[in-house]
Amino acid sequence: MVRSENEGQREIFLKTASSYRYRLKGCGNNDEGFVIKYEISRKTKKMTKQIRGSAWIHTAMRENYMTSHLANTLEKKGVLGANAAMGAYLYGPSNQPFGSEVSVPCCIVQETYGDRRLGTHVMSGLALLLPKLLKTESLNLVELMKSFPKTRLNLNSADDPVVSTAALMSDHMIAVELHANNLVPDGTHGVSFNVKRDDSLFAAGATIALPHRSLKRNDYPAQWTRNGSKSMGKRWRRKWNELVSEYNSLLPLAKGRSVLGYLYSRLGSDCGRIIREMHDLNVSWGTYQDEICISDDQWHCNAHANNVVVLSEKDTIGNMFLGYLDLDMAFDDETYVSLYGRGSPLGSVGVSAKTHEVLLRREHVNFLEVLAGADATSGVPMIAKEQVRKQSNTVKVVSSILHDGLVLAYLNEYEDKKEYPKAPFDPILHKISRLLIKLSIIVMADYVA
Repeated sequence: MVRSENEGQREIFLKTASSYRYRLKGCGNNDEGFVIKYEISRKTKKMTKQIRGSAWIHTAMRENYMTSHLANTLEKKGVLGANAAMGAYLYGPSNQPFGSEVSVPCCIVQETYGDRRLGTHVMSGLALLLPKLLKTESLNLVELMKSFPKTRLNLNSADDPVVSTAALMSDHMIAVELHANNLVPDGTHGVSFNVKRDDSLFAAGATIALPHRSLKRNDYPAQWTRNGSKSMGKRWRRKWNELVSEYNSLLPLAKGRSVLGYLYSRLGSDCGRIIREMHDLNVSWGTYQDEICISDDQWHCNAHANNVVVLSEKDTIGNMFLGYLDLDMAFDDETYVSLYGRGSPLGSVGVSAKTHEVLLRREHVNFLEVLAGADATSGVPMIAKEQVRKQSNTVKVVSSILHDGLVLAYLNEYEDKKEYPKAPFDPILHKISRLLIKLSIIVMADYVA
């Protein structure tokens, strides 16, 4: 008995009766099979063809090699990948649209320990559920604003009570990119907001008290798909009620502590720890330029919230919720291949230590920007953005407080700044947070990442 679900646009998640779970990456574009996409090459200005929905022999080898390489070191440190390498399936002539003399399409085969993405399923679900989870009538906007450092309040915009975490990190990302191209001087932290991105700017979201509301059974939120919202399907209603009952029974054990603050902080901590361990091994998740980048300042970056998944409870080690995946474009400074030719000759292998260091810095800030909520492709889907925009100013400010806490916990791990606040492990808050993750996933369960 095998159950399959779409896990991503070119991925299938399989679960067998014996409870083994597999990820097949490169098994067609949704239900369309292999799709041929035509594009104008930015380099040659000629029409090009590419296959959507497949992997290739070289990317399959890279994926499985890097999965094993990182696991050998990171698992000993309590950081888990979401997949274990198994092999690859090569497609025959009928599925070789460019012929066998080009590169033969294939499917990457891996055992997997999680199938729900942090961005599309967890962060999006949390954003949509936030008004239900808070006793908004007990929150005072003026008092909430006192949670932010004075530096932050001095940046107030006319439209919102406080500049969002997402806006601050996008601004910082632009400055980092400009600095990498020698367009701004050293010490430039932002273009619109030239202030340090540290604890002098962000609220200590992990510890700020927030009144949480018990949830109502049979009060089902909408579920979201790529086509919009819909009533919650019968498949999920029983599970929703089960989780709500357990959540309500455990919530009093939090004794007034912020479960949401704890959860966002731990998610930030997990992500900071994951990428820090990668970078300590000199491994880039996959940040590079190729034909898809339409200008010299555009980069493809695999360090984003949808390349982190929620690990199943039985597969976790230590106290982490999350594991990493998608390593088919990962490399270190010795195995970097110049696909476009910027900075090094086209097709050359290897890159200087200094260039690689700049690239890793770009990757780190990109990851943090996405986690802060700045990238719709890896966070709240565009189709649900309007719903979030309609939330009250009070909810929006709470969202910034929570994302601030995520940023500080991330920096605690990545930059080894232990003075930055991070929620310490708490078994009760951890258990309640796991329930919030599951409730969020239900809201986004039918949305294909």
